[in-house]
Amino acid sequence: MCSDIDMQRRYSRFESVEEKRSIRHALFFGILTVALIIFIMFMGLSLAGRFAAYINDLRGQKITTNSDNTPPGPPFINTLPSATNKNQLVVSGAVESNSDVIFTINSKQQDVKADGSGSFTITLDLDQGQNTISAVAKDAAGNTSKKTQDYIVTYSSQPPNLIISDPQDNQQFFGSKQKTIAINGKTDPGVDVTVNDRLVRLNDDGSFSFKFTLSDGNNSLSIKATDTAGNTTEKTLTVVYSS
Repeated sequence: MCSDIDMQRRYSRFESVEEKRSIRHALFFGILTVALIIFIMFMGLSLAGRFAAYINDLRGQKITTNSDNTPPGPPFINTLPSATNKNQLVVSGAVESNSDVIFTINSKQQDVKADGSGSFTITLDLDQGQNTISAVAKDAAGNTSKKTQDYIVTYSSQPPNLIISDPQDNQQFFGSKQKTIAINGKTDPGVDVTVNDRLVRLNDDGSFSFKFTLSDGNNSLSIKATDTAGNTTEKTLTVVYSS
């Protein structure tokens, strides 16, 4: 049997072993904790650096994207008339959205801003006679497009000349041989002439002759000359026919 002294010695050695084991465990976990803290700090700084670099890249991309050196396309202009009898001309068309459209009319300039869809409408002031019209577009970045083609629009408020040589107003015609008469006259070349809304063929010098069949009694004749600008001159006659 073991004495009490032997038991105490064994217990003391056991306590010593356990104490050393506890110290080793504590040291191990302490080192592990310190290493973990250092690792987290290092990774945190690394991630912060990467995040900052990412933000800088985004800023750089934004600056590059906002640098617009590409000019817009020239404005598209809806069909214009070759002539008008009004001193103002309404012009519409399309261009890059929110661009400024700058028109040149002879030596004058007028501008209009396109809306968000790129549509624009402007009223241009015309000079008497021939007007040369062109336009360019300027975007928000200040880039200017190429010029459109030159459009020629003639403004004329002067009605065309119209002379009726035959028949005379209130002239009388009799019998079957005079039932069909010739309406003869002259106007400016290139003008449209109608007799009672029927188109008359015009010669190169502006002269014309139109056959018209009369009815018994009074016959009203309306002869109109209309130029390309829309100006009209009208002559009205009454002739009398008896069969």
